[in-house]
Amino acid sequence: SIPPFFTSLPPPSFPSLVEINEDIAPRRYFRSGVEMERMAAVYLEEGSLENAYVLYTKFITLFVEKLPSHRDYQQCSVPEKQLIMKKLQEVAFPRKDELKKRLQEKYSREHTEYLRDRRRFLLLEGERQRVATLRRMQIESEQFRYFEDQLRRQELANRRGEEAEQKLPSANRL
Repeated sequence: SIPPFFTSLPPPSFPSLVEINEDIAPRRYFRSGVEMERMAAVYLEEGSLENAYVLYTKFITLFVEKLPSHRDYQQCSVPEKQLIMKKLQEVAFPRKDELKKRLQEKYSREHTEYLRDRRRFLLLEGERQRVATLRRMQIESEQFRYFEDQLRRQELANRRGEEAEQKLPSANRL
């Protein structure tokens, strides 16, 4: 059986996919973050839950874990920074949590369906094997009966031949 995928959303190495470059100003990251959040919302609207989840997770990782360690982060006081912080609290964290639950439910359903289909397949395969065994046994039984019939016929023919031989000498005696 396949273990459910949702036990580790995202995979442990996932946050390491987000890296920052000290030579790029934090302001550019904030502007990119606005676009990243917009794309995540588009994915969510289109029903692409996995892609939305990945983008929200990267968004959170970038602005909570990675960017605060940028050397110029403290000097940055752009309106985008306040917008990003607001989006983190009001949008990214709640949507990521909601998506995680929805994905867990989806993967749980898929896993349950997989297990049900697997059981059905195993039952059908067992039934196929049982039928094949019955057919094989039936063929063997028919072959055995045919062989027995042949032996009986041969024995009967031999007896008739012996009886005919026994009658011939007695007929010659008369």
